[in-house]
Amino acid sequence: HDRILRLRCGHGWHHPVADQYSVASDAASPHSRTLTHGEPVIVEDARTDEFSRDAVLLKAHGVTSGVTVLIPGHQRAFGVLGAYTATPRTFTQDDIHFLEAVAHILGTLIDRDRADTALRQSQRLESVGQLAGGIAHDFNNLLTVMAYHSEYLMGELAADDPRHESASEISSATGRAASLTRQLLAFSRRQMLEPKIINLNDVVGNLEKMLSRLIGEHITFRSVLQQDLRTVRADPGQLEQVIMNLAVNARDAMPDGGTLTVETRNVEVHAGSTDAPEGSDSGSYVML
Repeated sequence: HDRILRLRCGHGWHHPVADQYSVASDAASPHSRTLTHGEPVIVEDARTDEFSRDAVLLKAHGVTSGVTVLIPGHQRAFGVLGAYTATPRTFTQDDIHFLEAVAHILGTLIDRDRADTALRQSQRLESVGQLAGGIAHDFNNLLTVMAYHSEYLMGELAADDPRHESASEISSATGRAASLTRQLLAFSRRQMLEPKIINLNDVVGNLEKMLSRLIGEHITFRSVLQQDLRTVRADPGQLEQVIMNLAVNARDAMPDGGTLTVETRNVEVHAGSTDAPEGSDSGSYVML
């Protein structure tokens, strides 16, 4: 009921009409009824047909008779194909079968075009993923050298030596860079999962600065973290990726600004209760 039918192509109707005409899919017009019920609809005389009262385009162009059939799709119907005449006409089953054959070809072509587009997009993403994975592995090798030497310097320098602090900063930056490479490897699907016992508060805390930069100044970032949070067994890199993806989606959904809240909480789930997530078992959980 939330779909709108728009005239995309009309032989014999000039383009301004085709661009401007639209009708709610739950209206009583013949094409709306065809889309709703999936069956051909024949109008013998649009001037007297009670269900054609919303078909303003038909009346404006002097249509008297018409028939509409569904344009089928692999997952759902794409629309409606209609044939109309200015003079009274009786549409036969042969007419309907011919229109349904044309509509079937249209639906098949649309499905094929969308499948081809999805395949090309998938191939592009796979290529980008392979490139990202290769770069991440090479970068990881450099980080390993940097991490080793920074740890060596920290061991050689006294704790009160100003250079010790610099070496510590290098070590911290190396750790953050390693986290980025994990995300690149996850994107390329070349990362092996490494579940660990972790606290989600730590994961969120490590991402707070990055998330604030990611969502922009027009959105306020807020974290509500339960202090006595239970630990969970999960891959920290994957969780970081999930949170970042959700933050990007939230940012895109708030072009005029807003507040992004990330919350953690201990919850008790009772299977079968109205507030229990579908398919979940009873027990203790951590909510993100």
